[in-house]
Amino acid sequence: MDTKKVKASYFIIPAIILCLSWLDGWFAYSNLAWVQKLQTSHILHLGWIFALWHMVFLCNTIAATLFWNEHPRDALFKTVVSVTAVNVFFFIVSHYLFYMAHYIGASLFFFVGLAVSVWYAIYLLWPKVRLIAALALPYGISALYSLYLVHAAWLLN
Repeated sequence: MDTKKVKASYFIIPAIILCLSWLDGWFAYSNLAWVQKLQTSHILHLGWIFALWHMVFLCNTIAATLFWNEHPRDALFKTVVSVTAVNVFFFIVSHYLFYMAHYIGASLFFFVGLAVSVWYAIYLLWPKVRLIAALALPYGISALYSLYLVHAAWLLN
């Protein structure tokens, strides 16, 4: 009987993504009063869009776990892991600058990096592992949406 061992990465990767999700929520809700005072685009008020955020994190968790555990340790693997590490850096810094420091213009630069890095990873993954690239698409779309919102906040405030 062939049984697979449960790998630590099946717990570590979801834990990391859960921590990022928590950090994002903490940044946002810690400064909700400031965010609500911002003049923003009318598209910001489509509250149902934010309900999809959990789906984005779930898709990322599945994609990252599958990629880490199933993909060979080749040049694509190393490149995508590096791009993902850069993406995590952009994610944390952009959200900190926007929500905590209230530096909308500076955060815009990092939101651009966030969007570019996720779409670059999707571009790299698409020819070889379409399922994982497809699971990253909601994150890519949400990164563009976030970039749009921050740009609108920067222009209007």
